[in-house]
Amino acid sequence: MNEKERVLNLVKEGRISTEEATKLLDAIYSVKDKNVVNVSKHNKEKKNLKGTIAIEISSASGDIVDINLPLKIADLAVKFIPKSKIELIEKEGINIDDILSNIEELIDVSDEDLVSVESSSGDRIRIHIKK
Repeated sequence: MNEKERVLNLVKEGRISTEEATKLLDAIYSVKDKNVVNVSKHNKEKKNLKGTIAIEISSASGDIVDINLPLKIADLAVKFIPKSKIELIEKEGINIDDILSNIEELIDVSDEDLVSVESSSGDRIRIHIKK
């Protein structure tokens, strides 16, 4: 049961008045609003991150694992960071918009593997960006 339903049940049971319920709901929603990131602040110009981070793993015994993560996930993840945490990050001198821009630049200039590892037994891991 969410907060709103709990407050409404308290009114229904006669344990609080409608005025008290209104104050409680206002308080609940004002706290939620303060914890939500202003997405437009961090996405003034909508980032259009295209491509995927491809992780390819192959074992010497022939097992193959391919993982593809859309780069757009980075932009989407920003929307879920609480406002209080964004403020802490920015207080430390870290600019989220700069990070997203750097990801865009990385996509543009990356023609090589980001990581390429091969073990002596023949296991391989390759991480690269697919445009």
